[in-house]
Amino acid sequence: MATATEVMKNFFKVLKKYSQETYTMREALDEATRAVSMNMNEFKDLTLALRAGLFSEEVTEFDGMDSATRLQSLTGMVIGEDGDLTIDTGAISGSNAGGDTVKDAQSIVPEDGDLSTATLPEAGSTTQITYTGDDGKSFTFNVKWPDSFTQFTSGRVVDDETGPSDRLRDSRFVVDLNDFDENRTFQEDHTDLDVYGAFDYGDTTYGEMKSAAPTILKGLNTYWLKEGAKLIYDSYGLDFDGKTIEIKFVAGGSYVGASGITVSDRKDGQVADKIIIGINLASYGKIDATNSNGLKTFTIAHDGDAYSNEYLDRVVAHEMVHGAMMVSGTLKNYEIPRFFGEGVADLVQGDNDYNSESTDKIKNLISDSDTFIASTNLDESGGGNDYPAGVMVLRFMAKQAEDTTIFVGDDSTKGQTINLTDNNSIITDYDESNLINYDATYRTAYVPPENADDFWVVTKESKAMIFREARDKLISFSTIYGDAYAYMAKDSTEINGSNISDDNQYEILFGANYANNVIRAGNGGSLLWGGYLGDDELYGGSGADTFVYDIDGGNDTVHDAQEQDTILLRETSLDQITRADFTDNGVELSFTYGGTLTVEGQPKNFVLEDSEAVYTADYQNKSWTEAE
Repeated sequence: MATATEVMKNFFKVLKKYSQETYTMREALDEATRAVSMNMNEFKDLTLALRAGLFSEEVTEFDGMDSATRLQSLTGMVIGEDGDLTIDTGAISGSNAGGDTVKDAQSIVPEDGDLSTATLPEAGSTTQITYTGDDGKSFTFNVKWPDSFTQFTSGRVVDDETGPSDRLRDSRFVVDLNDFDENRTFQEDHTDLDVYGAFDYGDTTYGEMKSAAPTILKGLNTYWLKEGAKLIYDSYGLDFDGKTIEIKFVAGGSYVGASGITVSDRKDGQVADKIIIGINLASYGKIDATNSNGLKTFTIAHDGDAYSNEYLDRVVAHEMVHGAMMVSGTLKNYEIPRFFGEGVADLVQGDNDYNSESTDKIKNLISDSDTFIASTNLDESGGGNDYPAGVMVLRFMAKQAEDTTIFVGDDSTKGQTINLTDNNSIITDYDESNLINYDATYRTAYVPPENADDFWVVTKESKAMIFREARDKLISFSTIYGDAYAYMAKDSTEINGSNISDDNQYEILFGANYANNVIRAGNGGSLLWGGYLGDDELYGGSGADTFVYDIDGGNDTVHDAQEQDTILLRETSLDQITRADFTDNGVELSFTYGGTLTVEGQPKNFVLEDSEAVYTADYQNKSWTEAE
């Protein structure tokens, strides 16, 4: 069984592989989704399936459930009571995602002291931070501290249409807090604050912003950057090893509504060596100078005025996820769906599902289909609901994969025996040096036409093992009957089972779709399938062989069929067979699709998979009998 964090680590492992510039972000997301999901072929399928589970009346298993219970059944997410900071945040590593411990708002980024005794870095210096993941691996990254602790980057919009990310790098927008009256409020110079909604920055003074800067730097230096990096690695397997994080302060204009902002100097799709994290001083001017979590209490509009807590350590972890994707190449700025980008960042620190503002958004998402659709649009912003919408979709992905064993290979896994369980299993980037250890009781195999490079083995009742992109690879796996081998041709070629194994082991041999293949059985029992369409020649061997023909399998010919062999007509019912005539040399069958199957020899059993019917052939009397 895959844990939620294992699902996300494998998801990102594949996302990194497909993060090169030659792939679009959508293609990368689709491939990563397929690596962790049995039945989802594209990332958008996750949103469609979750939407159906939340709203469709045809999903009868949720009959009688209210929307919150449906959400919990589909994703594991629990909507907490307003203001209860002791409940699990919903982070991917927490208890309601299947983790061992509750990760509440204060413990998700751990600290072992307060900020009054934390260490303040030296202005303009660069320091090293080392952290160790739960798996024992250690990483080191550099931190470039601000040249001055009183300077910040203004977000004021100017005529040259410089964007927020550009302004963060442009010295023209750097101002000094010493240039302002310490008693003057930030609101007095920013009369447009009301456009940012319920957050109350109005009485924050420049003096408070000036005193908040060292507090924030102490937290970053002593706890938050190190623990945030560790949290991200343990959640997603992404690291900052050898990279640089530059810290800057921001405030004003377009920065007022954002607690933090993360950018890099890389080109789209490339791996960044440095990221910049900007912390909003206007937002955190009233930060608690001793609270190790970076506590800020603010007023929100929810059934009248109410107070809520926000912790800067969690915001930093959120921003560091964006940075970790930049330094791994898994973030393509101009293509990434907003709800995924923000959802994957919130999933590390947990969504504020006990915060009245956030719970309102979640409740809107699960009670109104139009809101859900707008918030999970792959091409546009979700209108303010995209953060929790992204968390919901990713939690759904992790939940639906919990009964699946997931393996994604790389250089470190070559030559290893892969021990799989009784669960469904997905194997991505399989190498021929691997051996799959799986005590399969079934050896039925097929290739879905919509994913022609994938190889499925039905291993147990209602369980399957999937090899993603298995063409032109020799697959070795164990069964209760002994070792078995599988090979799928990539194009028109001859496959000889005798060259695969000298012993009497079972073999599964596939031709390429839409190609003409010659397939010869090995010395033991073999399953031979020419693939979809194409005119294939299948030759039996000395063992008990199964010859597979699909309803759209082209014009295939079976040679040297023996009595102990079986003809399996896959996805075929009796009314789809237009002709089943005995000849002097075997049987000829024609199908409504237009294809034909010529059988030379006298195999006894013909199995119609669609109706689960078995017909035995009486060659002497040229007749058919349906087996009971």
